[in-house]
Amino acid sequence: MAKEKKQPVVIDFYADWCITCHELENFVFTNPTVIKELKKFVRLRVDATDMMAPAVQEVVEQYRVFGLPMIVFLDENGREVEDARVAGYLPPAEFLKSLELVLNEK
Repeated sequence: MAKEKKQPVVIDFYADWCITCHELENFVFTNPTVIKELKKFVRLRVDATDMMAPAVQEVVEQYRVFGLPMIVFLDENGREVEDARVAGYLPPAEFLKSLELVLNEK
């Protein structure tokens, strides 16, 4: 879908038990500027609440997720923009820098 739309992808790895994940959800993903910029992305969420589930383990290994929350960005060709990766909490202004880095990746 992302390739068809020629849009980058943001993958949000989270878990119900993750306090910092809830902080990202409540303070970053609700920020009007972040919301506006995220519309330029195909947004995916991976519920890693059950880290032992085979499907979760597979995607966590694929994207080298070593903790939560972890936000992984892929360019419109499906390649990770590693410098944009977010591990843990970032305030909205810092999170926007990662979004810009991905959007400027051509």
